[in-house]
Amino acid sequence: MGDIAIGGVPYRRIFCASGAANIDGGGYPYHKHWWWRGVRGWYNDDRVTKQMKTITDGSKGNMPLRADGVTPIEFLPRCIVADPITAHAQNAVGLSCWSYEKYFDGGIWRGEENNFWISYLANADTPEGRIAQTEKFASACQQYFPTLRIKPGVMLNGGCPNVKHRSTFTQEIIEEARILRRIGGPIGFNCSPVTELEFVLTLAGYFDLVAPCNAIPHAFMAENDEVWLSYWWSKESILKKRGFTEGGWSGNRCRKYALRIVRQIREADKKVILMGGNGILAPWDIDRFRNAGADLVSIGILPTLYPFRWWLNQVISRADKIEWEVR
Repeated sequence: MGDIAIGGVPYRRIFCASGAANIDGGGYPYHKHWWWRGVRGWYNDDRVTKQMKTITDGSKGNMPLRADGVTPIEFLPRCIVADPITAHAQNAVGLSCWSYEKYFDGGIWRGEENNFWISYLANADTPEGRIAQTEKFASACQQYFPTLRIKPGVMLNGGCPNVKHRSTFTQEIIEEARILRRIGGPIGFNCSPVTELEFVLTLAGYFDLVAPCNAIPHAFMAENDEVWLSYWWSKESILKKRGFTEGGWSGNRCRKYALRIVRQIREADKKVILMGGNGILAPWDIDRFRNAGADLVSIGILPTLYPFRWWLNQVISRADKIEWEVR
């Protein structure tokens, strides 16, 4: 397979999805349970590029954390629903985390020995506030990253809030990309597979990597899809019934939307480095995304739904052995 150079830095072509390995890259308490013992630590596989859970300037979110700012208080958080029968998951975690400054002060990621990525989202209420947050974050990274063994790539999370006012948000993201460039490493942009194509294409030239593989909003799935294959799901979000926001979807029926946007982006832009994901559950799904035009892929929900090492190994091995197009 070979590595792929992103911003001049080599990475493995299968990424651990943001959130799958937690903020510190050490996983979650449930990974230690006997049911998930077969996939424990899968994100540390040498064939996988680790990507950390999104950090912000601080967000309470819907997943209460212990005093370490990393470990969820709930063993199986109520803001996440996973259904292996229909092969879907829904989450309303809400970016629960401390401020990045606390993590930096605590020496997070200093044990990482392989190239990895972090994810960041500015969460102020106004564009001006979010740009100011990004300025401060970039300055903190410039000071902190030299203390790490490995300098991480930075993924800008554009798949959560603030996406309704598209024209304003486009200029904001462009400015944030310019700010993150000052850090000196590769930068990427992550968004939902159902994000408007024109919006993604406009931003692609400002980043080293485009990753339209975030969760799909429940409202979109309720209006456009027929995922209601069991009593577990309904067009009214289960998470909303639990008192959270509607949440976002990952899994089987999200794949067609993820493949569609990968294909559309590739048809319009032959040079962009493109990550495919959301719905990778089997080895042949790797081929589907490669054939659609992806240069690399991201997996996240698979080990949670089906914690079988032999199956996960088949998926990772397929990504490791397949012939990828060189751009």
